[in-house]
Amino acid sequence: MKILSIDTSTTYGSVALLENGDVKYTTSSPEQKSHSEIVHSFIEQGLAELKWKISEIDLFATTIGPGSFTGIRVSINSTKSFSFVFKKPLVGVDSLSNLAQLNIENLKSNTSLKNITCMINAYKNMVYLGQYSWQDNKLFIEKAPTVVRVQDLGSVLSEPTLVVGDGYLTYKEHFSEPVKTFMHRDSQSVDYPTAVMTGRLALQTWTQTKSNSTFEWNFISPLYLRASEAEENKKGIKYTPL
Repeated sequence: MKILSIDTSTTYGSVALLENGDVKYTTSSPEQKSHSEIVHSFIEQGLAELKWKISEIDLFATTIGPGSFTGIRVSINSTKSFSFVFKKPLVGVDSLSNLAQLNIENLKSNTSLKNITCMINAYKNMVYLGQYSWQDNKLFIEKAPTVVRVQDLGSVLSEPTLVVGDGYLTYKEHFSEPVKTFMHRDSQSVDYPTAVMTGRLALQTWTQTKSNSTFEWNFISPLYLRASEAEENKKGIKYTPL
């Protein structure tokens, strides 16, 4: 099965082409503002390198968020268009689960920690947060994706946890001392979702549920956990500086 996956939910945007879960091509860019410009050139480069045609792709995959509003729209709209035109299935993967899977080996190697906390920068002193554990060779959701103010992290973190994500990198200097005592980092931490993991998780979902689920382009929706900046400004929502 040939898979095209896109992740533009954070600062790092990436595109991957996989075959049965094996990576055949991948590339990324750290320039968030240019995601809409570079995604299709990345796709063209990858297809040309592999001598694949876009019509030969069997499964399209996208991260659905949470993350950058504009970035999420780029990946979702691109893959929706492909799925619609070529009448191929589309699978959405949330970016926090993506991060958890990328770092699961680090969690498994640290026997003193029971879970992993993924944080993606939500801007304005907030993070998108999800907590996961690894049990019986499966990833379990301990806390579903939510948005949390940095000042309120103490109400979420109550035990030692592995912490990953650009939300940690952005606000680590502002975490309270009690919160910091629960946070553990690994030198091999991966802090940004990737298109490769998006493709692999999409394949896993498709393989496990294709017999009783529909993965049409119009069933995919972005995972927005907060209002857009324009909507928040309209409502007069203000944020206390850290």
